[in-house]
Amino acid sequence: KDVKYFINYNKVLSMMLKDMPLETSMAIGVMKDMLIKDLAYAVGGINFEKDVVSFDYHCLTTKGEKAKLTLPLSAIDSKILNRLPSNSDMVVALGLTEELWQTLNAAFEPFVISSMQPFELQIYKKSMEIVTNINKGIALGLKTREYKETGEFKEEATLLLQTENETSAENILIEVRTLFPTIEDDKNIKINSHSRIDLT
Repeated sequence: KDVKYFINYNKVLSMMLKDMPLETSMAIGVMKDMLIKDLAYAVGGINFEKDVVSFDYHCLTTKGEKAKLTLPLSAIDSKILNRLPSNSDMVVALGLTEELWQTLNAAFEPFVISSMQPFELQIYKKSMEIVTNINKGIALGLKTREYKETGEFKEEATLLLQTENETSAENILIEVRTLFPTIEDDKNIKINSHSRIDLT
């Protein structure tokens, strides 16, 4: 490896949380335990090769054993990856389940209720109504585009939301239209000139 690293998560978190509000630090602690059981350390490395940078990352428990992801995720559907632009510079994908959103909401709702103003709480609840319908998968493709006329570089993003059925997709559209009334009434929603959400 050209670069090797070691992370002690307990020390990192204690430094991050010391100046944060109590509700925020408690929520982060809950999220850490929910994501990976007994997460203590991370090790890995970075390799720099011609036109390629490779990166590996491994989570370890307090015993130095491989840590396990505890969230209820599903396998990534290859169909959603095939719909991303083939020239994407970076792709991130995650298989989702309804159980995942229920678990996250149950864990964070007490902190949300105690720390948010009424209008913020309404936004949170509306957001949860949207994301709970993303019950199969999500994929993101990023591409850096050069505009030769101006010499500028801009990021183009394609976000794909995969649902179990047509009803879930329609529910997402209803909630998104409520939050963003000017959005076009179709299933390829133009957020701006460089990004789109494609409900599959």
